[in-house]
Amino acid sequence: MGTKGKGGRPRVRNKRDHQITVRLTEREYRKLQKAASGSSVAALVRDRLLGLSKETTPQIPLVNRQAWIELSRTASNLNQMSYHLNTGTRPEVDRILPLLSLLQRNLEQVRAGLIGGIHGNR
Repeated sequence: MGTKGKGGRPRVRNKRDHQITVRLTEREYRKLQKAASGSSVAALVRDRLLGLSKETTPQIPLVNRQAWIELSRTASNLNQMSYHLNTGTRPEVDRILPLLSLLQRNLEQVRAGLIGGIHGNR
């Protein structure tokens, strides 16, 4: 087969054998870790310095992720209520009104978290 050696890991063609040391503050390093979003900081720095970085996907702010989760729960509850109302059975007002009230509170909390305050900054 034309390979030398007794097996094992194949040789790397473009071996990275040079190292650059950079000192960072804790804050700078955390910022790089966040930008790397799961991959290695070294790969991020190398790719950016050599102009190899692709467009990074925009980071979703934490408040938006939390709002999405809350809205998903609220939408799920609303879908369940809609399903039961659309089955043709007579709605149980005593069960539906508290659920609607809960949905309204959930939506107000999500809105308050996104724009600040129950009524926002109008």
